[in-house]
Amino acid sequence: MAAARNYLDALDFNPNQTITIDSTCTPTPQGCIVSAPAFSNAIVTFANTAPFQISISFSPGTQSIFPNPLVIAANSNSPTYTVAGGTNLGLNYSITGNGIATGPFALQLGVGPMAVQITGSGSTLSYTPNPVAVPQGNTANGMGTLAISAPSTTLPINWTSTDPFNPPINSADGNSHPLAGGTNAGSYIYNAGPSPADAPGPGKVIIRSS
Repeated sequence: MAAARNYLDALDFNPNQTITIDSTCTPTPQGCIVSAPAFSNAIVTFANTAPFQISISFSPGTQSIFPNPLVIAANSNSPTYTVAGGTNLGLNYSITGNGIATGPFALQLGVGPMAVQITGSGSTLSYTPNPVAVPQGNTANGMGTLAISAPSTTLPINWTSTDPFNPPINSADGNSHPLAGGTNAGSYIYNAGPSPADAPGPGKVIIRSS
């Protein structure tokens, strides 16, 4: 039997991505996956078509690819930003301008993943970030991914309806889980802890269309 292809090898790369932001501070696409093979680079550009200045804030703030915040003048493009081939990182970002605030939206570099950290214990659990955005992706360029971590990797994760990931996220194991093929964009609600959940409120995953 032939060996299975590596997940990265099986994908078509998306090395040149422009994210266009309109006058409602809504980006197109709202969730995207950018990747390039090793020893090559991917390029990301933000295009502001609004008649006012916008500011884009990224999470986690420790990333070093984009200025944080990234400020773009009215009807202008950002500089082009280079992403080294083989980079794997998940970013959420929000947009503000002219009194409008939107987000989070998702930008996955390589296979990500987006990441949620659960802290606390018992009935004082909290999720960071909450909500978290994950790009919808597709089977050609790759699916969006999410890792949920907690001090205990056996902490249960309970979904109120559908778990959109495959393999499913049923504990805070810290591993990267891709979305199941055919997952619809929208909001998916989860709680951490035994059922009924101990957490004081639900966590939300927003699948952003790609």
